[in-house]
Amino acid sequence: MIDKSLAIPQQDHVRNKIYLKGESYLPGNVYLEYSPSYTLKNYKSQRIIDESGVETGPLQQDGILEIGLKLSLPKLKYPPIPGLVFIIATNYTWYYSNQNSIQTGETGTIIPDTWMQYFYDYNQIQVTPQIYYTFPNNIRLTLFFDYSLKYYAARPPRNADGIWLMNEKEFDIVRTLTLGTSFPMGKFSLGLTYIYTSAVSNMKYERYYKYTYEVQTIKLDYTFEY
Repeated sequence: MIDKSLAIPQQDHVRNKIYLKGESYLPGNVYLEYSPSYTLKNYKSQRIIDESGVETGPLQQDGILEIGLKLSLPKLKYPPIPGLVFIIATNYTWYYSNQNSIQTGETGTIIPDTWMQYFYDYNQIQVTPQIYYTFPNNIRLTLFFDYSLKYYAARPPRNADGIWLMNEKEFDIVRTLTLGTSFPMGKFSLGLTYIYTSAVSNMKYERYYKYTYEVQTIKLDYTFEY
């Protein structure tokens, strides 16, 4: 299968981004950060692909709307635990494109087997609760859980044989658990982190890219101030 709309020379584009970052203190010792942004991608030579597989019409244009929120509770009242900080971060992304997708099964053919509109449009929601605890001796424990759900507006998934399931819409879920600790030693700090990632998707065709997988990582880091 060949996706003509992913040809490398046609990916040159101009990207413009508008963003806003702000912060507010709320009642109850709650701290809020917000970061909305909008990105517009104008392609220089890539035109819209029609049903015949020919590049016609206007140039490709993609837009990305993102809204990020981060809520911090530095002092929990119930129960009051010194050194404990709870943070929850959320991010919403809406990606849209006027580009279509074609799939061809034979090398050299210009007649597509499949033509799909809104192939690249998707919504993504990400939620990341975080817990920090600092002991009296400044040893810190961190616990993160990141949950990301991406669901496409019109893109169908494929089964293990590469056949499109036209009555479904693709979704991808990625879950990441991070557990870490750091040991301060004056101006130096030693850290140990364990990361577990699990991804699932109804896209079962994985010849070129893995959609369902598990990964475990252990990191050892050493930092110093000067």
